[in-house]
Amino acid sequence: MTVTPPQLPADEDVAVARTRKKSRRRTWLLLGGLFLFMYLLMIPTGMSLHNSTCSYHPAACNEGLIAFANIFGMPALLLIFVVSIVVSVVLLKRQKRAFFVPLLGAVAMIGCVVIWGVLVDMGIGAI
Repeated sequence: MTVTPPQLPADEDVAVARTRKKSRRRTWLLLGGLFLFMYLLMIPTGMSLHNSTCSYHPAACNEGLIAFANIFGMPALLLIFVVSIVVSVVLLKRQKRAFFVPLLGAVAMIGCVVIWGVLVDMGIGAI
């Protein structure tokens, strides 16, 4: 019986493994950044829920539109956030590239906040 020594991976395999490890680390950093970005978006949107000119000019306000924007704005923002994290983690576990998912999530969250702000401004009568 002959015992064969374990084979060392080729240089190409080591390079691929290092690249995957760096890509995973960058994706986790982007997810952390997305988490902080989410809180930065929540500050002005939370302030918009409390600061309204409707108390000064109640006849000019469409309270139904403001309520619609506030009821669907925050859950939509949270849904985009959770979906982007879940998709990123699933892709990382499958060892696929997930680098762009947090970036796309951030862009989608910006779009959600813009739509939310436009609806609130329309309800206040600013637009």
